[in-house]
Amino acid sequence: MALQLAIAVAAIAAASFLNAADHASHDRNPPDAPVAGEVPRLPDWMQTRFTRHLANSAFARMRQSYLARDDEIAAADGQWLMLLDPEKAEELPQAEAIIAELNRRKSNGTFGKKPAKKIPAGFDSWPMAQRISFLIESLDEISDRDHRIALGR
Repeated sequence: MALQLAIAVAAIAAASFLNAADHASHDRNPPDAPVAGEVPRLPDWMQTRFTRHLANSAFARMRQSYLARDDEIAAADGQWLMLLDPEKAEELPQAEAIIAELNRRKSNGTFGKKPAKKIPAGFDSWPMAQRISFLIESLDEISDRDHRIALGR
């Protein structure tokens, strides 16, 4: 659903961009008569620039959604980024890391789940190996903000 929404928003943005580009070009060159069934084509430089802009926006949304622990939106924007501009995604090392982390969360069953804020009830009665395992897995869920709060910053 989120990916469909992102595609719809991009289509609207593209139509707006095409319209603006079309009006700008009319000032210099009169348009050719439209051919039925033909989709207007952007010049390569404009298409590249527009695609890069959409890819940068998808990356920014993916990163913000990931930090807010909105995994579904982050994953949709990651897919959108990879579809739009795989080369740009390779230039952004964080993109690969975020996508890998989201995939790991899916495989671990923690995708879309908020991390626990407190130690579970009865933790003291768990076997030592289970407590250690829980604490190690919980380290994965600590954010930079948690460190700053703990350090009083």
